Amino acid sequence: MTITRKYANPPIIEIVCEFRFEVEDPNDLTVPGRFYERIQSDYPIKEEFHEFEVGLEFSKSKKELQQKLRAKMLGMQYKSKDGKEIIRVAPNFVSAHRLPPYPTWEAFFPIAKRAFETFRYIVQPKGIERVGVRYIDRIEIPQTSFELSEYLMIYPQKPEGIGRSIGRLFMRLEIPFNEGRDVLVIMIHNPLGSPAGKTWIILDWDYALVQPSKLKMDSILSWVEEAHDRVIEAFEKSISDASRQLFEEVK
Repeated sequence: MTITRKYANPPIIEIVCEFRFEVEDPNDLTVPGRFYERIQSDYPIKEEFHEFEVGLEFSKSKKELQQKLRAKMLGMQYKSKDGKEIIRVAPNFVSAHRLPPYPTWEAFFPIAKRAFETFRYIVQPKGIERVGVRYIDRIEIPQTSFELSEYLMIYPQKPEGIGRSIGRLFMRLEIPFNEGRDVLVIMIHNPLGSPAGKTWIILDWDYALVQPSKLKMDSILSWVEEAHDRVIEAFEKSISDASRQLFEEVK
């Protein structure tokens, strides 16, 4: 088991555990309501959640193609009273989310377990299509001119002598595990809107089961804990002591 360091100011802005299932009826819109009946005392806030699609339509009046943004309802999301815990449900998937302040994995895992077991009981899915454990971290660096190597052990390299400041940054890596059964996707980017004089760096870790036929349904929760350990190990090996000082490691 991975030994987790503790930080007084952890960089986590969201953790997600998602389960996608092979179901008998992927259009059964009664699933979110039946799910809610079993969790409503802990998650009283109900909201729709949507997927946004960008498409092109021909405008007869203007005689030209125009870009259109369409919102497609995917399912429902249920929030705790403080809005920090969220469970999303659709006919073929369920996901558990936690927003800051992030407690511990030991506190979050039961939420993901409950979501999985409740969906499985209600829907009785035929199988698993995908499982993922995702951490989204934000490092707030107190300067705008620096080398990425000062804070990260994983970064895109650039030739020496071409400046220290960073404009736009995007990097993606896919690392297979367990003979290709799993994959860890690492994305690093700097979003717009960093505070004045500072730089935000987003580290996005998504460990996913991509060959579900190699894992039995009864082993999914054990896989989730293994996935968490993989993500934490990758995170700790990818940051420097300078980053740990920003997070205020608790000894």
